[in-house]
Formats: sequence, structure tokens, C-alpha cells
Amino acid sequence: MPHTGWVHYDSAGRLMLYKSPYRATNVSDRISYAIPTDLRPAENEFVTLEVEKPIRRITQINRNLYCNFKDVYTVTGVTKSDINEIATIQRPYLDSNEFQYRLTQNWKRAEHDNLDFSIALQILSCPSGIHGAGGIGTWTISRVGGGPKSLIDLKRTISHLLPTEFMNSGNIYRYNFIDNSKEHLQVENDRRLGKIPEISYNYLAKLPPKEHTRVQIPTRIEDSEFKPGTLDLDQDVLEYLLTALITRPVVKDFMISKIESTLRKVYRRLDFETDALDPLSTLKIANAICRLDFRTNLDEDSFDTYSRRYYEVMYNFMDSDKLINPYTRETYNTPQVDVLNLSKHMTPMDNRVLRAFAEEHDQGNTWVTQQDVEKHFDPGSRYEVEDSIRKLRDLGRILMSPRGLGYKIFWSD
Repeated sequence: MPHTGWVHYDSAGRLMLYKSPYRATNVSDRISYAIPTDLRPAENEFVTLEVEKPIRRITQINRNLYCNFKDVYTVTGVTKSDINEIATIQRPYLDSNEFQYRLTQNWKRAEHDNLDFSIALQILSCPSGIHGAGGIGTWTISRVGGGPKSLIDLKRTISHLLPTEFMNSGNIYRYNFIDNSKEHLQVENDRRLGKIPEISYNYLAKLPPKEHTRVQIPTRIEDSEFKPGTLDLDQDVLEYLLTALITRPVVKDFMISKIESTLRKVYRRLDFETDALDPLSTLKIANAICRLDFRTNLDEDSFDTYSRRYYEVMYNFMDSDKLINPYTRETYNTPQVDVLNLSKHMTPMDNRVLRAFAEEHDQGNTWVTQQDVEKHFDPGSRYEVEDSIRKLRDLGRILMSPRGLGYKIFWSD
């Protein structure tokens, strides 16, 4: 029977297989492998090992004659596996609906606030890609009367859904609560420097989002009420999460225009300022939705289904605007906060580069390369153009083609 997992070598050079690249957990503590030197795969590769029937070796016999043992498998072949096949190889016990229910099973009426959906997208995160750095950002608002207690209960809930290393020391994925300006600065710097591929975060403090910590989806606590009880790490939820995090969705070119259209519709109907959210919020949410269903590609039907729920989340958030508790510093109250204005962070050169993109689009070019933009400037401006393109991408003003065809302006208004 083939053995599948992520390659890791211990300090003695012995091959082990991890269940997930996100946690140092062996597929089995009672398995070891004998592998020829010419077959040894690279560290962290996702592989399938062809093995022979194992030889059982006794490692210890205690006084009760209970034996500890290891099964030693001789490896005869190694195949590098497709990472997006993980959901088929390690299909979780829960389905997506049960997963969302488990996230908020300690909350009454969680479905009224779409709390299950919002928490699911936050912790499922999104990988880095054409939209820039990975991770999902949210802010949490609570109704008058809920106050800090609702926020504390939410923090306790999410903290018990995630393993400790995901909250503190994860080097691939991390989830942060932003309670004060010091934590805000730390998360902003970590995301700006790209220290960790995916950092999700939740504003629980009245702080304006910075350039690298903008928000993709709000979290509302209005009708939901926490039910006191035991909070333990749910192994089924963890299994689902670890499997979903491995999924690397691909958003096809034809879906980008549909996502742009959805964003414009949401903002227009809600009379919502586009600067208040990440301009690429729906694109990142689309990636998280793919992970929720273990999809490698986002199709129109699934996006239509979830975009309706996304619209409902946004509508309820704006409807709750007058109910936000103005007296607690833990609640992030958007009307009283100066949100990020992208134009304030753009230099004249950035605006000239953006105009060059627009002129190229006017000439019929869907995707514009850096070389196309450089034609609008003096030959000595190459590095300035390159810096501006990088900045415009970070600011969500342009998208990079997933197939390397170039860039295009992201029309969010």
C-alpha cells in the first residue's frame, strides 16, 4: 500500500512522513523507512512512497511483557504527488456544513450573523498569489450590550479552534488578534516583510487598518450569544483545517472580471466606501471559498452561491453600523476611524505608471507587461517603473496574470 505525506528528515537523517506541512506530526510513530540513497526525496516535498511488506522490530519490552515496536518499510519507489490531490487522499471526516457548524457550536443563533461563515473564511485564510500576500483580515463589531465580553468570547472560541503554534510560532501560517497598537505594528511589519506566507488577523481594537493589514470581511456579533461550556481543540475541525490549508486554488482569468463585477455591485448597493476594504477582498475571499470546498478552481456556480452569502455579511455589517458599541475601545467602529485612502500612499510616479496601464488598456491590451509600460518613460526610468508596479500591486491597484501574461488594472469602482 502506498504511503503519502510530506518529507522530513530527523537529526539522524532518517526519513519520516508528516501528515501536514503545517504541523510536525508523523503519519505514524510506529513506522520508519529504509530508503536507498538514490531515491531520497527533498525535504518538505509531498510524495507517495511505494513500499514492500514491513519488517516488525521490537524496540522495547516492559515488565508486563508489553512490546513497543516499529514497522520498517523498504522503499522501492518515490513519486512526487500533486498537492491539490490531498483532499482526495486524506478526505476529512467532516463536510463543509458540519465544519462550519462545529466552529460555532458554542454560540446560540450564530447563523443569524453568518458567524460560522465568517470564522471559517478567517481561519482557512488564502495563499499568496496574484492578489499579493496571503491571509484574511477581519474586524469584529458587537452590538450595544454585548461589549467587550462578546469579543473576549469570540477570541476564546477561535483560540481553541487553532493549535497553539498557529497563534504564536507558525512559520507558514499564523492567526493574530489585534488588541492594541503594538500588536497592530507587529502584524503590519510581518506582512510587509513577508516573514510568513499567510498571516490572518482580527481587529478587536479601534485602530485604522494600515497598508498591509487591510480588511477583507467583517465579523458581526449582534444576535449571536456565547454559551458557556468546555472549549477543547476539536480534532475533526483540525483535520479539516489542515487539509484545506494545503489546497492551492487557481483563479482563472475569466473569473477575475466576474469577481470585479461582484465587488462593484456590493459596494454600489451598500453605498460603501471602497477604501474601507482591501480592493482585492473578493479575490482573496474567493480563494478561501475554494479551500472551504477543497476546490482547486473556482467555478461560476459556486462563486454565485457564496457571493450571495458574502453580500449578506456585508449588508448586515452596514445595517449594524448604528448598533456598534461606541463606548468600548475593543470594538472597531468604522465611521469614527480614518480608513486607508490608497491615493495618499501613491507618488506622482505611481500615478504616471497607472495612467500608462490605462493607456495600454485603451489600445486593446488586456494584459500589460512591464516592457509595455516602460515605453511611456525615459530609458533610465526602468527601476522606478519596476518599483511603482510592485507598489501598485501591493496596494491592490493592479493584478498579475496567473499565467505570467502581465498585469491589468483592478477596476473596483
